[in-house]
Amino acid sequence: MCYLFAPHTLGIIIVYGLLFITSLCKAGRIFDVENIPVQKYIVQAGKSLTIPCPGVNELSLVDTLTWKTNKIIAQYANGIPLVHDQRISLLPGNFSLHFHPSVAADTAEYTCLVNERHTPESIVDLIVQDVPKRPGRPLITSFTSRAVNLSWPYTQDPRNAPVSHFIIETRSGEDGPWDQNPQIYTRNNATTYEVTGLLPFTVYSFRTIAVNQLGESPPSKESYYIVTLREVPTGKPVATIAHNTSATSIYISWKPPPADTILGE
Repeated sequence: MCYLFAPHTLGIIIVYGLLFITSLCKAGRIFDVENIPVQKYIVQAGKSLTIPCPGVNELSLVDTLTWKTNKIIAQYANGIPLVHDQRISLLPGNFSLHFHPSVAADTAEYTCLVNERHTPESIVDLIVQDVPKRPGRPLITSFTSRAVNLSWPYTQDPRNAPVSHFIIETRSGEDGPWDQNPQIYTRNNATTYEVTGLLPFTVYSFRTIAVNQLGESPPSKESYYIVTLREVPTGKPVATIAHNTSATSIYISWKPPPADTILGE
């Protein structure tokens, strides 16, 4: 990663929806001996992208050429191009690297080395932003009869669009549908939340979805099941029969309260 600090001068150009930034800065991870210009591209995953080989045009004499990150991406030698990914092609003429489409895994610092040179004209820093990765499995840290406190792990990729908030999905019962209960939208990207409005003595599980400006992540694994605590019944039994059976005894029969008012076993 190359970090930019004042008083460096930045140039920003937007072309076909892509953000293109040029600057001079130290590229310490790849070349430690000199300052090399850096060209930065930011693109959304799924879109096509072409990055030119710095210093090369249609009139350049090129015998050999290598595009690489921490591995070789594409090569040209003896008039034959060789590319190691079907999504990527080496354009004839100017040897630009074309991604169709780009994916988040393409994020890297690229160098184009011409005619076996050891130092590139500049470094191409490509950032392909995508929807967030899935959060970790939620943990239930505490619960009552009508509320559950959740916590889940999530590590933000610093080169991706930041997570703005999370969606919490609630399932009632062991095999109930996930759309049975309304989704809960958190107010920020905090990874803890208290879910309220639950029913006593009911089986629940939960899962989370991370959201950024590009969309939603896949759902996390569901939490382990929890049974909320019991409460004192709110319903009352209803007497159906009551009569004397002798001078010293009485017979009584009743209906139990409605099941949703027992709030326990």
